[in-house]
This record gives sequence, structure tokens and C-alpha cells, in this order.
Amino acid sequence: MTEDVPFIAALHGKDDQRFHCTASIIAPQWILTAKHCVQDGAAKTFRIGSLTRSSGGQTADSADIRTAPGADDVALVKLAKEVEVSQYAKVGDVGEAKVGVAEHVFGWGYENSDWTNLPENLKTSSGDIQQTDCGQGFGDAFCIHNDGETSGGDSGGPAIDDATGNIIGVCSFGHKPTQGDGFGGYQTVVSQEVRDWIKQTAGV
Repeated sequence: MTEDVPFIAALHGKDDQRFHCTASIIAPQWILTAKHCVQDGAAKTFRIGSLTRSSGGQTADSADIRTAPGADDVALVKLAKEVEVSQYAKVGDVGEAKVGVAEHVFGWGYENSDWTNLPENLKTSSGDIQQTDCGQGFGDAFCIHNDGETSGGDSGGPAIDDATGNIIGVCSFGHKPTQGDGFGGYQTVVSQEVRDWIKQTAGV
């Protein structure tokens, strides 16, 4: 992939440096990702603005981890320092995630159906929202059908509305293992509750 994605971030454990999830920077000191990526409470390190998982871009450590209320699989991580990029991911407007919305997603998900072969280079796929309110036990989620797979490692990565360029969801769940059908489950970040929480927490 050669597309410039300055807001993309790779989430690693600070102590073990092991890659965990995909994320996005939405403000100079704030990262948006999935709650299940950070719920262990351990310190994280982010590589920001690089298309490769373990080199390039800028790095910053977590200073504080905030999780969305209830079952919503969304988290915000405050960085220990400000990071300047050419474009921060813009969080969408309330209600923007609707059936039929064309979207594209980014992530470093495993390439094989048995969850092996973690890619070094960022991947993307495109499709549209097939269903809303489809996340049983995952909060307010929407399900997509894309020309690529969603798998472990994609978690926390952004779903971008093709029409607006806004981030409307973060990767929450997929098939285990993947089934070749382009399915992915994304926690919406544009429900009233989550959008208000992001604004109150990160100011954007």
C-alpha cells in the first residue's frame, strides 16, 4: 500500500514491544482505538504515521488510558507528549454510520485464516456497511462487507467514511478464523453516547 495515512498508529506493549492493535491519532495528544486493546491497563507505545508496523514515523508512550462507558468497545489513550502529523483523523458526526455507507478500513491484521503471518506493511480494504446494531455484547457496532479480511491485529483500526473522510468506527470483532467473506465488526464512534464522550475527553 502506498497511500499516505498520517494518522495511522501501531499499538505495542511498552515493556515487551509486542504489537497488539491498530489505532488512529485524532489530536496532538490523543489516540483512538478499541477498548479491548488496552483493557489490561499496561503501558503502551505507539508508532504514528508509518505504513510499516515496526519502523518509521514517530513514537510516543501512553500517559493515561480512558475507556468508553458501558459495553462500547472504544478507548482513548493520552500520550505522554504531543505528536504533530500532517493530518489527524477527524471523528465523524452523530449518526454518520448508516447502512449503505461506503467505507474503507486500515489495519495490520494477520494474513492467514489461522491467525498467523502478521504483516509488516499496513493493509486496507473497501466496501460498505451492511448492518447496524450488529454487535452482540460489543456495544453499538456496525458490520461491513469488504474486499478484504478483518482479523486479529486489525482491532482498533479505523473505518473511514468514503464521502467525508471521517472516522466512523474502530475495529472490534471478526470471524475466528476468518472465513473469506469480507466480514468485519466495527464499534461505532458516532453514536450520541460515544461521540459525546470523545468530545468531553479529547476535546475533538
